Amino acid sequence: MQQKILMSISSCWQQIAVMQDEVCVDFKINNISDTSLVGNVYIGKIVRFQKNLQAFFIDIGLSQNAYLQVDELIQSNASKNKLTVDEFISKLTQDYYVGRCILVQVIKDAIGSKAPKVTTRISCYNDRLVFRNSDTLDINFSKNFTKSFDKKSLIQVIKEKLKDINQKGEIVIRSNATLYETNNDLLDDLLLIVAKWQNLQLKFKHLLTQNKNIKPQLLQQESTVLQFIIPYLKTPTQIYLSSEAFKEELLNFLKDKISAKYLDNIAIICNENEVANIHKTIDSIISHCSQKEVPLSNKGNLVIEQTEALTSIDVNSASYTSKTIFRRKYFRSEFSSC
Repeated sequence: MQQKILMSISSCWQQIAVMQDEVCVDFKINNISDTSLVGNVYIGKIVRFQKNLQAFFIDIGLSQNAYLQVDELIQSNASKNKLTVDEFISKLTQDYYVGRCILVQVIKDAIGSKAPKVTTRISCYNDRLVFRNSDTLDINFSKNFTKSFDKKSLIQVIKEKLKDINQKGEIVIRSNATLYETNNDLLDDLLLIVAKWQNLQLKFKHLLTQNKNIKPQLLQQESTVLQFIIPYLKTPTQIYLSSEAFKEELLNFLKDKISAKYLDNIAIICNENEVANIHKTIDSIISHCSQKEVPLSNKGNLVIEQTEALTSIDVNSASYTSKTIFRRKYFRSEFSSC
């Protein structure tokens, strides 16, 4: 199978199409102005504490303050069980006083008037491993993780490695981790991810040392549109770009999210003519998907209508001349629509 990914990036739009054997199997269109903030890391400043919501409101440099629920604070769960509610809130407001700068990550975008949601538990990850800072050390495996090896021995090795660098955190080993050939490959990637978190901490502390009255600002931006292509990079892939200007950003993203030895399977090519067809390809797919009637193999069709309250899907059989034929065609229509 020959796989190509076409990427057209402009100042207004980001368009990506995944082509397998010259057939578009998936695509994504993203308006730059509507880009998600999820995954972005900010230096935030505490504005106020809302007791009835049990949440802090954080200025992260946007037009709208973000909110940080008490449960998203690293030490909150440990303290909550030992103190009364009033004692717990009193301790929190002492530790997280108004004006204090903290490191937060967006975990949910703003919806209408509802503020974006943030957490102090910063996640760093690639397509196989997730590390999240915590005051405890926990290692978990994805439910779909099927590799047959001694999980207990791997957990022990990971704990020893993190103990050597004096780092605690929550680690999730994803199902894609089965692609690692050895445990050492997994450990190497994990240490790289942990190093990203430590570098973020160092950068934050350095900025605070330089200026105690530092303004809320973006510290690290996560490209949600590029996350879309990660599942398709398990096989040799050619990535065509419409502009040379985007190549460096893409390379940095791939180095950050993909294991080094798998980068050899990815070729990045700047070819405006190749990418020019992406608009026609995506437009034709959208036009096809937005049709009201979907033909079935038995000459019947599905009729899909969207209303304000619901989306109705009606299975229409082909024309019939008798009850026997009707029953047969009805069955075939129902079967074809499944």
